Amino acid sequence: MKKVATMIYLIKGNKILFLERRKKNDKVHKQGMHLALGGKIEKGESVEDCVKREALEESGIKVNKVNLKGIIYFRSFGEEQEDWIDFLYTSNDFVGKTKNGSEGEVMWVDKKDLNKLNLYEGDKIFLDYIFNKK
Repeated sequence: MKKVATMIYLIKGNKILFLERRKKNDKVHKQGMHLALGGKIEKGESVEDCVKREALEESGIKVNKVNLKGIIYFRSFGEEQEDWIDFLYTSNDFVGKTKNGSEGEVMWVDKKDLNKLNLYEGDKIFLDYIFNKK
């Protein structure tokens, strides 16, 4: 079975918005990891609507425009051995003040400090491609 999800990095100057997961561990995510905002697409929802909804739910930020940076395919990801298709976005067109949601705390991190974050190995690759224009 394939699942479809979105991820977005919000960019303000030299800073990127991350979610530090505080929710208990599940089959995919671990507590204390730094993540992009995002989540699963709901029935009848477009990919773009999903990424905007997830950003608002997880951070309080209303995203206006998004930029598709890539599509990632995870084969047999998680305990249930499901394949995931993930749409990866960035945006610098948004409004609102950040607020923490049920998933965890949001924080602005300077690009030069990305190596100090607790990131999944795959996220390090995505960030390198996005921000170092590889």
